[in-house]
Amino acid sequence: RESRAVIEGPMAVVRLGTCGALQPGTLGKILVPAEGCVLVQRNCDAFNSGSSDGGESHQNGQSAATCYNITRPVFPHEGLCSDLVANLGRTL
Repeated sequence: RESRAVIEGPMAVVRLGTCGALQPGTLGKILVPAEGCVLVQRNCDAFNSGSSDGGESHQNGQSAATCYNITRPVFPHEGLCSDLVANLGRTL
């Protein structure tokens, strides 16, 4: 809302942040999830000993399905993503 207060006309917001699922060879590189992305959240309670859900068990009695929540993919705005990649290519 602060940005909207000082910008007139169309506005696009690009989130810059970190990726918790780094793959080999990506350290220090800029990644643009042009094909979509998912959110993976660790269920911290699933790693406490003594809890169980009756599924395929890990060491602590939790199934793989309850240890992590993985969302459905979210896809980017095609034009905004293409512009971002093009501008990054010119700038870097």
